[in-house]
Amino acid sequence: MNKTAKMAALLIALATVFSFSNETKFGGKVAYNSSFVLGGSGGIGEAGSGFAVGVATSIPFTSIITFNPELNLIYRQPLAAMVPKSIYETERVDITEFAISIPALFQFMPFGGPVFYLEAGIQLDIPFATNEAEDILGKYPDRAAFDFGIPLGLGWHIGRHFALDYRNTIGLTSIGKREKDFSLVQGELGLIYLF
Repeated sequence: MNKTAKMAALLIALATVFSFSNETKFGGKVAYNSSFVLGGSGGIGEAGSGFAVGVATSIPFTSIITFNPELNLIYRQPLAAMVPKSIYETERVDITEFAISIPALFQFMPFGGPVFYLEAGIQLDIPFATNEAEDILGKYPDRAAFDFGIPLGLGWHIGRHFALDYRNTIGLTSIGKREKDFSLVQGELGLIYLF
């Protein structure tokens, strides 16, 4: 078999494997967000609640794998942690904040159908307007510039346009200079509309 025929066979095979079973979809998202800090000598901090709104995209690679990036605005409150103040003393810190969240997820439909899916990927959060809960006008000085984590989740497509999604994001970076042993863990229950 000559080079041209081999190359044509390879291109046809790749086009078949990565053929777009559906077109790219765009839409919006609303979600309930629950967050807590994990680590340090205090273990798990108290869970705080919040919300997320944003935009979502679904880019199919095959009939069972899609790439789903999002851009969300998140409000989290309060994040609580017991932070060492000195060798013998700890202090409770409660903060509220907004964040721009950028998850990049791959969805896999294990049963070959479009109803149930598993998802995993990476997520970058850029917090801003971080304040101590006791003093809403008091800027929290030690917050890290970004949070990086691994989201894992599952979901259900409801008809052609809606999806109900649940995911947990395990933080891999510390939340601040004083809180270098603490990372952020988030849970999210979301409703996505794609058109």
